[in-house]
Amino acid sequence: AETMFGCAAAEAIGQPLDRFMPERFRQAHRAQVEEFGRSGSTARRMGRAGMVYGLRANGQEFPAEASISKIESGGENFYTVILRDVTERNQSEEALRRAELRYRTIFEQVGTGMAQVNSHTGRFEQVNRQYCAIVGLTKEEMLATTFMSITHPDDLAEDLVSMERLRSGEIPAFTMEKRYVRKDGSIAWVNLNVAPLWE
Repeated sequence: AETMFGCAAAEAIGQPLDRFMPERFRQAHRAQVEEFGRSGSTARRMGRAGMVYGLRANGQEFPAEASISKIESGGENFYTVILRDVTERNQSEEALRRAELRYRTIFEQVGTGMAQVNSHTGRFEQVNRQYCAIVGLTKEEMLATTFMSITHPDDLAEDLVSMERLRSGEIPAFTMEKRYVRKDGSIAWVNLNVAPLWE
């Protein structure tokens, strides 16, 4: 707590708890603690979804997760507050959100067909617009089918053998020319590049 708030214990002892939260939250915090004291509960998370903001001695605010518990002794309530600084976690989550947004933008806007396929079932799990245009199916139709069902029968065996070698780790990736049978029965020749996304 000393490290989190930048304040020595000797300076904190005797101060009200809300001394360590931004002023704009103090009134609501006092009301929450009073309501909790009157309730029959012995523990709960503090703030909306357990999220509150702490205030360091230098005036810097930080997001935190908090919970409060109480025991009653001699007609008085005694509280224990557990607080965790989640600044780094929030920053990591925001970085991940931005990375996912960049990935999604690239996936959808790239000029080539891209898809993610379950290698065990062959079912399409994600597919972009360009891939749909190549095979002549809507996204909904693609997600309801497998790569086997739209692959030309004469090309399927080679595709399945390569997929099995990929799954076993025998090869790191594979490329092949193959034919898709479009919805209208026409043939679409493609150059297929397949690489694993290991979990």
